[in-house]
Amino acid sequence: MLLQEGEEQRKPGLYIVYSGSIAVDSQLLTVGDYVVSEHGVRAVEETIVIYADYECARPVLTLGEEEPCLVGDLIYRDPVVVGPDMPVIEAVKKMYREGVSSIIVVDVDGRPLGIFTDTDLRRLVALGEDLSRPISAYMTPQPLSIKASATCMEAAFAMMNRYVKHIVVVDDSGRVSGVVTVRDIAYAEALGPLYMLRRIRSASSVDELALRYRELVSLLRREARRLHPSGGGREAVHMVRMASLALRGVMSKAAELAARELGLPGDGLAYLSLGSNGRLEQFLASDRDTMLVYWGVDEQRARVFAERVEDILDRIGFPGCRHGYTSRQLLYSRDELLEKLSSMARDLMDENIVLLSMMFDAVDVWGQHGTAEWIRRSIAELLSRSSSYIMGVLPVYRPKLGFAGRLPRELDLKAHGLAPVVYTVKAFALAETVWEPVNTLDRLMALVAKGVVPSDLAADVAEAYRILSAFMVWSQALHGSTRIDTSELSGFERSILRSALRTVQRFVDYARRRG
Repeated sequence: MLLQEGEEQRKPGLYIVYSGSIAVDSQLLTVGDYVVSEHGVRAVEETIVIYADYECARPVLTLGEEEPCLVGDLIYRDPVVVGPDMPVIEAVKKMYREGVSSIIVVDVDGRPLGIFTDTDLRRLVALGEDLSRPISAYMTPQPLSIKASATCMEAAFAMMNRYVKHIVVVDDSGRVSGVVTVRDIAYAEALGPLYMLRRIRSASSVDELALRYRELVSLLRREARRLHPSGGGREAVHMVRMASLALRGVMSKAAELAARELGLPGDGLAYLSLGSNGRLEQFLASDRDTMLVYWGVDEQRARVFAERVEDILDRIGFPGCRHGYTSRQLLYSRDELLEKLSSMARDLMDENIVLLSMMFDAVDVWGQHGTAEWIRRSIAELLSRSSSYIMGVLPVYRPKLGFAGRLPRELDLKAHGLAPVVYTVKAFALAETVWEPVNTLDRLMALVAKGVVPSDLAADVAEAYRILSAFMVWSQALHGSTRIDTSELSGFERSILRSALRTVQRFVDYARRRG
């Protein structure tokens, strides 16, 4: 829209300055600047702005500035502190009991006086120093400290300048809040989801697990915003795998907490993850597919355990499968499960196909390991060389392309992009008794090794899968959905997306001919 000098435009929405300048409150915006304003803008001079109403502008609000990693976010335990008069040997014993590599020496108000680390201890032992002396004699005085609100990169820079591996985190009053190490920052910045997995495993209560889960979801959204589909999909696939492992850790910790509460041993029970998490292909926790198999406890105790685990996951905010496929419903003794698998394999109706497919992705999450492999192997043996399974799956999962390979206006990247790859690969794996790998790309490589899929086609499919994964992660971060409006994509983005879907179509057609 064109605004004359001094003209006010009171519509709420997104304003991008194309030429001229505008004022919003006391802020002056010039060419290339943008603002989402609830009260409109005023033109300082003759100005052209690009405008989108508030509803259309909402995706911009979800971007914002990238959320930084803050030092306070890396503190996952209370600080280990001692007074200045404690003998070194007693302080070292405390470090050993607490499992820490440093200890903070504080005054009566909890403010840091010094720090003593493993490196200091090695030096004292090597020099034959008297370890009965007060720790204040050997501590590093005035330790490097930083506020919890500082960014991780600020902390890393400060440690590099001082050549130290630990930094003391203090609150606004100068009291010790915790200690952060170079390793903590490296894990958080380079291995975000796996760093969160470490913190998830240390959770000692349901409330703490809920906090860790919320932190994980926030971190995953932040990480997703760093990715863009035009940059290639390898990083996206790697990120999805790490996210899946962290989400699996949440389920494992929930089972551990439930078992502890109920006094159940890990023997005779197997809590399993199915579906996309089992394949390490779950980025955001859209749902969870779980199953419980028991043989060392009675059915009633197994059912109580399953209910408690799912209750914990519900409570922390990890959504359950909308079709009800959690261990509340999928609970079997080993004998019952084998009978169920055989029955479903004989009657490949729609629901049975879905269940067999999910169970073929089973992985052990908690309890006695080896159960998931037994399930996958049993299903593969039951459906080996089953053309009816392949022909039952393939017509359902097909890339969504229009006449002459045109992109549709709206595309569900999961249902009409990734799913055709996932389920075609899975159908081949079942028919060829390839039960050991679970991840889709790993299964695809196993099929190449058996000569089932040509290597050149598999390479194209793998690249298409990575591109579609990148689009899906990007869409989930931007819109909170796997559905995208393809008209919003650039010409280049539409081109690579269309090429990926055409490759998937070629793969599905190849499978149909073989089936």
